[in-house]
Amino acid sequence: MTVAIDKIRHRLPVSLAAATTLIKTGTVDPYILLLAGHLCCSLDEPISQETLIELKMEADNGWFRIAQEQGF
Repeated sequence: MTVAIDKIRHRLPVSLAAATTLIKTGTVDPYILLLAGHLCCSLDEPISQETLIELKMEADNGWFRIAQEQGF
């Protein structure tokens, strides 16, 4: 997954279609990276080939926001 992300990191945010073309591996694709939580995209509209994807940043993780509110 790290190798696949490194192939698209310099182009982010990038469309799902472009990411699929750039990654070109047999075992990892942008959908797997999205499901694994390594990439993210807006869910305001249905996901399509034009949907922009970007790296998932730890600071944007809802659990950390909840934890900070609880004093963790």
